[in-house]
Amino acid sequence: MRINDIIQMPSGNKLKINFSKQKFFSHIIDDNGLSTQFLYDNGLLTGIIKNNIIRNHFIYNKAGHIQQIIHEDGYYNELLTSANHSFYRIDIINPNENTTYLMSKSKTIQLKNNQPRLVRRDLSNSTIVISTLDPSVKLISSSNRSLTLKNRHQTIEFNSIFQFSNSLIYSVLPYDNEQIRSCHLKINNNIVLTMLFDHFEKKLIIQDYKQNEILTMIYSDKYRLKSINTRGFLPITYTYKDNDQKLSSWKIGSYYEEFLYDTRGRLIEIQRFNDLASIKYSYGHGE
Repeated sequence: MRINDIIQMPSGNKLKINFSKQKFFSHIIDDNGLSTQFLYDNGLLTGIIKNNIIRNHFIYNKAGHIQQIIHEDGYYNELLTSANHSFYRIDIINPNENTTYLMSKSKTIQLKNNQPRLVRRDLSNSTIVISTLDPSVKLISSSNRSLTLKNRHQTIEFNSIFQFSNSLIYSVLPYDNEQIRSCHLKINNNIVLTMLFDHFEKKLIIQDYKQNEILTMIYSDKYRLKSINTRGFLPITYTYKDNDQKLSSWKIGSYYEEFLYDTRGRLIEIQRFNDLASIKYSYGHGE
């Protein structure tokens, strides 16, 4: 594309794009004569004019960093570098309330001239977002892959070891002894759920806050699931054959299925009881 060229659009419309002497976009004119003009000062974009109306005005600090975006309706976005120079502060001004966002300088934001002012925010490394409705609520993401939600009542932290501090805690505790591994889910230091795994008995147990068993799963020596007992439901049992290599049968209540294999270890039939037809499998040569 050459300077001041005319671009033929796929729909048949044309755009005429003019450049300034510094080879910046000067203005764009479409088929209908509607134009968008771009104003610069020492290479910095200072304004966007559409059809002779200033839509956006940009103000920079002495270092050449954008400081304010003023919209045609009078509202503005203010971007201020914090003291540690690692964040931009964005004040969103609208008729009902003011909202402040602290965004890391390396992240991308997209601002739009209607509500909400902040269209997209990147909650990755070193980002702080303050709630629009409740300024006391802050969502903080830091480079150590942790995420913290704070308000005036509590702090909730999420990180790679699944730990929620103060309000909600899920922690993997060390072995109580050589036999049992335990995990606890707590809210306000009160145990809500306890998960126990007995290494010797091959048993997984989940208990409620009263230490009543909700779920019990028992495994074989080769860690094949043998039974599931859930409070309020019928128990499920599994049996295996060939040194726990193949499922032989499973049962829940009065319903029962048995699995039959040929001499090559291939499943050939599932026998279903309670007057249900069996399912048979056949194989071609070489299968």
